[in-house]
Amino acid sequence: IPLLRAFVHTTTAKHCQDSVKTFVEQTNDLVEQMKLLCTDSNSDVSTGSARRMKQLHKSSVQSLTNQIKPIATQFKQVIDQKVSNSLASSLKTGARKGSQSAISTVVSWGSKSRRSKSERAPDKNGLYYSTYNAVARRDGVYTSKSAGAVDFNQELCDPMEKEFSTEWQSVLDSTIRRLLAESERKILDLSTSACQSFAQSLRSNGVAADRLGNMLNTANRSATTALKTSFTQMRSIARDAQRELSRELLPAVQEKMKSSYTAVKSAQGGPGVFERMKGAMVSNSQRAVNEMFDSAMDKLMRGIKALINRLERLLESTATIVGKSLENVFSICWDDNSDKTTLIDPQMQKLIQDCRNALLPELNRLQTIQGDACELLGIEREEVELDLVGVESLEQQLSRRVAEAEKNGNMLDLCDSDADVPAPKKMAVKSEKGAVIRKKSPLKTSAAGVIDLCDSDSDEDEEGNIFGKCPSTVNVKTEAWL
Repeated sequence: IPLLRAFVHTTTAKHCQDSVKTFVEQTNDLVEQMKLLCTDSNSDVSTGSARRMKQLHKSSVQSLTNQIKPIATQFKQVIDQKVSNSLASSLKTGARKGSQSAISTVVSWGSKSRRSKSERAPDKNGLYYSTYNAVARRDGVYTSKSAGAVDFNQELCDPMEKEFSTEWQSVLDSTIRRLLAESERKILDLSTSACQSFAQSLRSNGVAADRLGNMLNTANRSATTALKTSFTQMRSIARDAQRELSRELLPAVQEKMKSSYTAVKSAQGGPGVFERMKGAMVSNSQRAVNEMFDSAMDKLMRGIKALINRLERLLESTATIVGKSLENVFSICWDDNSDKTTLIDPQMQKLIQDCRNALLPELNRLQTIQGDACELLGIEREEVELDLVGVESLEQQLSRRVAEAEKNGNMLDLCDSDADVPAPKKMAVKSEKGAVIRKKSPLKTSAAGVIDLCDSDSDEDEEGNIFGKCPSTVNVKTEAWL
């Protein structure tokens, strides 16, 4: 009893401490997100950029899903292999041993070598008539003053449970806990990488690096807390499910034995009633034993498969959890810019800014309190740096393209003079017969400074070719020459 009391107190204290840690971490995330909303008022991103950021978030979540799915698949494959190679065979062997020893156990209940409170053995397992009758009337469970606690159903389950209990503990407890711990470590690493990759994508779309730094840490912490909570729930689900499954055998056996207990209660009274009761118990138990343990084994296997499939789905859903954390933090980059048609009244903008300014000192105070709580509980808040290696901003992309254009001679500076552009060399052109060569002549301007493009110094050149006149001024002589 003292050892049991100490174990209960230790387990309860551990659960309380874990719950408090989870609460403090979640509260930290909430305070950081509120502070980020108060301090971040940058809303100079265009609607097109906001739409691209949303698409980048969607692509990031899909990429993370593709990375996590193999982890969940591998988890299921390893558990399935362990179940099929060890646990399933142990269950079959246990069912066979249970069936083989069931009838001998039923017969021993009517033995004249009676059990007592302090002594019970296969060759000393009989009950008196009154105790036997009382047990049968209560579906096989009764506590006697002379024989102590009696449970016919559990006595039938013992051979099968002894056979598979070791493998059950190894597969459904140790192996699942180990694989969940490995999956948690891998997915936490993928989550951090996804946060950094998404922040780099936003940096490439023009979001300032100092602004992204705070967002990155807040999003990564929020995702880490959510993932740890999710894996704690998975471990709890696995523990409770295997515990409930291990208890399925006893009710299944009791349900199959009810017909035997009913037959005992219906035995004809009078002299020899005890023998008739024992005979009814044995004959009806023989019919029940043929399928009792096999059906119980099938039910256990279905429950195990359902548990494995559920854990696989929960592992795959962690990508959605990370995506939600990213959206909760980074959505301030695009939510404020989703509707440019709605104008905010300047007075309302001032009220919003005043509210932010008033709330910020209180949030700083709460953050200090949260820091003290984290230090008291031994919680370390991870800091993630924004890695900008290989990431180009919009300004860097433009500068690189301009340098490449200048290097290749494809740069045209419209703001510079023509002196920097070398004039093409003059080339002599051989005149041919019938060709029209126009001479350069100064353009006449009117007094108002208007150039008459249809006029020239002369209507003919030295060879009699006419040019420079507008079609309306060409005479009949010109037409005949043409």
